[in-house]
Amino acid sequence: MKLKNFYKTYFKKFFENIFSIKSTKYFALKTKQITLLGHKYIVKPKIKVPKPNFPPDCENITRVNCDFNKLEKPKSVAVFASFNTNGVIKEYVIYYLKELRKYVDCIIFVTDNPILEAELDKINDLVSIAKCSRHSGYDFMSYKIGIQLAKEYKLLENAEFLILCNDSCYGPLESFAEIFEKGYNQKSDFFGLSSDTAEQEHIQSFFYIFKRNVFTSRYFINFMNKIKKLNSYIDIVTKYEFKLTKYLEKYNFKHTTFVPLEIENIKTYENKTCYPLTLLRDYKFQLVKIKVFTGGLDLQENPEEVLSFIKGKNPKLYEIINNDLKSQNKNGQTNALPKN
Repeated sequence: MKLKNFYKTYFKKFFENIFSIKSTKYFALKTKQITLLGHKYIVKPKIKVPKPNFPPDCENITRVNCDFNKLEKPKSVAVFASFNTNGVIKEYVIYYLKELRKYVDCIIFVTDNPILEAELDKINDLVSIAKCSRHSGYDFMSYKIGIQLAKEYKLLENAEFLILCNDSCYGPLESFAEIFEKGYNQKSDFFGLSSDTAEQEHIQSFFYIFKRNVFTSRYFINFMNKIKKLNSYIDIVTKYEFKLTKYLEKYNFKHTTFVPLEIENIKTYENKTCYPLTLLRDYKFQLVKIKVFTGGLDLQENPEEVLSFIKGKNPKLYEIINNDLKSQNKNGQTNALPKN
């Protein structure tokens, strides 16, 4: 018995670190993890993404909603990345933009799709610039395009903060106030809502705040300028999201996050958004990934309980989520529907 326990405790781990292959999940997809001489490698699954079929009335449009020469230069600029196969701006996106606008001076809205022109009227009073066209580069390409627009219109000349965020989340649950208070007053150089250590420690890319010393540095500019169209969302995440934090840290920029890297009962390498109820309830997290309800996450908590919690805190947001999920289900995009 002692020999058997000794084998399980020591020899098995030793040999597994030399070489082993096991099934695992990568972005909620079944794949293989190979361990060789203590190093772990993921065999990335190949995903075929169907080409979007946008409505024929959709157009490539750039709209500027104000004369920046007559306005005071903004202190905070946000680039909001969005995507919609129907060329519309959904209610939850408008809700997010309204709340975001309370804490930033200027929003640049960039989509990875052409748009129905009338849709832009919904956000004329919320965004300073809207650029809507197909670039196939996901959120990081939209971030790059938004930053280029900010420079073109000289919006970053006096800016102290650059915010990059996207439409992959519902929210905020109550308010962005505490997030921006921490993000703007942090001692570190850049800030995010959450991080994990998948492959290497990194801030999750759906929400960043960068201070001026970062976004005006040649290191940040070089990173953004090198962003290009890649084959898949997984390639975008591994090449850009996974690497940006470490890249900036290499040049002595320090980061912090709204929730700590180490959370009880959640491993540091795990995607924290797979624990949405814990984040909302215990850490005042204000956003919940849409994939919590539609699939695509290794979800560790009950989505119905998450919806129930949101309903108790913010009935209006709950109604918006409810309507959006029903719409997606009607269009065959998801089987998720709130039951409460």
